[in-house]
Amino acid sequence: MKKKVLHIISSMSDGGAQRVVYDYVQRKKQLDGYELIFLSLSPPTKSTYDLNIRNHKYQFSYLNYRKSNCKIVVLRRMLNFFRRNMAVYKFVLDCNPDIIHTHITYIFRELFIIFILFRGIKIHTMHSDPYRFSSIDVMLSKFVFHSLNVHPIAVSEGQKKKAIQRYALADCDLLRNSIDINAIKKRVEKLDKIALRRKYNLPEHGFIIGSVGRLHAVKNYDGLLRIFAAYKHNRKCDAYLAIVGDGVERANLSAIAKELNITDSVFFVGNIEQNEVYEFYKLIDLFMLVSHSESSSIVTLEAQAVGVRCLLADTIPADVVYKGNVRRLALNSPVELWIKAVDDKTYTNPHIFATEDNDLGTVMDRLKSIYDKYCF
Repeated sequence: MKKKVLHIISSMSDGGAQRVVYDYVQRKKQLDGYELIFLSLSPPTKSTYDLNIRNHKYQFSYLNYRKSNCKIVVLRRMLNFFRRNMAVYKFVLDCNPDIIHTHITYIFRELFIIFILFRGIKIHTMHSDPYRFSSIDVMLSKFVFHSLNVHPIAVSEGQKKKAIQRYALADCDLLRNSIDINAIKKRVEKLDKIALRRKYNLPEHGFIIGSVGRLHAVKNYDGLLRIFAAYKHNRKCDAYLAIVGDGVERANLSAIAKELNITDSVFFVGNIEQNEVYEFYKLIDLFMLVSHSESSSIVTLEAQAVGVRCLLADTIPADVVYKGNVRRLALNSPVELWIKAVDDKTYTNPHIFATEDNDLGTVMDRLKSIYDKYCF
């Protein structure tokens, strides 16, 4: 009989953790001996992942419980906390999983009671830099890892080292984020760059820098806009910046682009279908990511699979680099260095990791081995 694994995530909005869970949803049949069940604590969003889940009719549950309408804010939050936990606990009782596998550290706040009540195997994937969290979240994480027997999983070597230090762990499992490298290569190999630029209403000619990610402060898109503005001013060339993604920072970033006088050269593409993101990498000349913090970076893996040159901040983990045409610069490097790096087409990076480390098949096998370790 297959063992049941219940994956729980706060929401399926656009983000790296959601992408990982979505991959599990698509490929759950690959995990021999395990039945994967999925639960979001929030209603469906307009994200690419939620839309795909509905369109493909994947089996996926969204928590439904009656929220309190108490006018006293503190009391309302307390009531909703207990109601959410009780609704999840009822869901757990109904599906009777052998393993609960949670995602994103903030979920410890939302489901604290569940972590106490559930007596089966508990596994948690940390999708963010442990040093992003407040002292309260750190204390809570230490408690669930040390006292409630929750087994942590890191998504990169760098995150693993930080987690062991930050949470005083004896050890931590490593499960890298994954992509289907061969499928991506096959999808884009015959696509025409000019035709793709027309499709997305981008300039057919000129040098296009691209980036992909939710428009959130941690992604440092305001910093990218300032680097691009300096490059445009310094080089006085036919250059453009295109960003795929959406989020709370969109209005602010549009205002910054206007302030920097680069509005006509910056394109906020918005969210696009996951399979079409690969087309975007194909049409750009340089992929850039300058996030303040990344535990891993699926978009960097994807860009490399397509073959585009990549310029990254050193906040992007070194072990996501598996191609030689990738350069990492210190995030706080002078803008002059960023400008030179944008122009440099001769990247040679000897510090690369094995392609198969992030390949989907390898990672799914590794996930199964982690479950096996705690089940048998």
